[in-house]
Amino acid sequence: MAAAGALGVMMVRLDWPRPPLLLGLALGGLAENRLFLATSLYGWTWILRPGVGLIALVTLVALVLPMILRATGRGRVLSQMAADTD
Repeated sequence: MAAAGALGVMMVRLDWPRPPLLLGLALGGLAENRLFLATSLYGWTWILRPGVGLIALVTLVALVLPMILRATGRGRVLSQMAADTD
């Protein structure tokens, strides 16, 4: 408990987001179990299924698009526009 508290205090002081850590702790075991089931049922061919490809594409866009916007300078414009609407 003390280690978890120390980790939380460290994350607050370093301004690290805590929800991703909590999601990883809560859903990590479930994801690992489902990966084991998928590989035991389908082998590694489950990666070629359309739903998996769609999820991978959405994840890739969500990770790469902010970097592209930040590199081109458009990210600041979009964040200013969002701040102006508040």
